[in-house]
Amino acid sequence: MEIETLAAWGELIGGVAGVFAALGVIATLFYFARQISQSVQVAKASQNQILMASWRQFNTGISTNPELAGLLATLEQPSRDLSSAESVQARHLSYQFMNLCSSAHIAHAHGQINAEELQSHKDGFEAILDYYPGLLPFAVDVLEHVPNLREFDVFASVKRYAQASV
Repeated sequence: MEIETLAAWGELIGGVAGVFAALGVIATLFYFARQISQSVQVAKASQNQILMASWRQFNTGISTNPELAGLLATLEQPSRDLSSAESVQARHLSYQFMNLCSSAHIAHAHGQINAEELQSHKDGFEAILDYYPGLLPFAVDVLEHVPNLREFDVFASVKRYAQASV
């Protein structure tokens, strides 16, 4: 064999090897893209589970604490007078509810939960205000003292309820 033939064969083999190397790189990129996509989906599902676990924990705390359940029973009536201690508890209940909803709003803004999941948290918060209208003044108070929360659309219901009660 002549040197030119060997060179041609070398070029051919090198070209084929280059194609396989390129295909390997492309396959690796597709693999990594799929892995990243799956990781993002797992993170999103995890974030929603964390939020739902927070609601579950909050509800369990209420259902297992007779004093807190009594306070909520009192808050079912919007015009009931509360003791100083009950007012403090109601204010902090509002903070907890609003923190949960704020977390949902932020998770949605960062793409960690979808619009339907955010709506579920909004609906839950609105249901709480429907069940416990005595909690509304405390929620309004939270918005007055934490102005950053006013921008969260999840609290549009508080603003709407506050305007309707005036």
